[in-house]
Amino acid sequence: MDQATWAAYLSTVVDVTLPDGTRRLLEQVPEQVTQDWPFAEPVAWMITAHNPRSVVLAPAVNDARHEEMARRIAELGLTALPNLGYAPDDPAWHEAGFTIVGSDEATVCALAAEWEQNAVFRWAPDCFELVGVLMPGRDRHGWRWV
Repeated sequence: MDQATWAAYLSTVVDVTLPDGTRRLLEQVPEQVTQDWPFAEPVAWMITAHNPRSVVLAPAVNDARHEEMARRIAELGLTALPNLGYAPDDPAWHEAGFTIVGSDEATVCALAAEWEQNAVFRWAPDCFELVGVLMPGRDRHGWRWV
């Protein structure tokens, strides 16, 4: 993957559904600022089934992959809430995904690899990380509510 794609991941803004059903907008920032953590668990992961290996698929194909991933997440017994990641400079570009609450990195990365995803996001009270799956790399930075 090229640097432009990695940079696009680092600029992604995520519309997150919280446990109480409300939605909030989360953006990545260089340094962590104190924010209210919405979960009882210490970590959450963000994953999508859309556009494997960053190859753009038809919306109907992405929708079917999303539903299939939802079933797979349920089979694994994971707790997941919907999210929507998008490019702040082009909100028309978006990918539906899931916020998996309280799982471990190995499980989430294996799931992402199964769905041919280049990377996932690791979200914790003190940081937000882009974690490479099919490609190497890790980028730790902050997050804040918009």
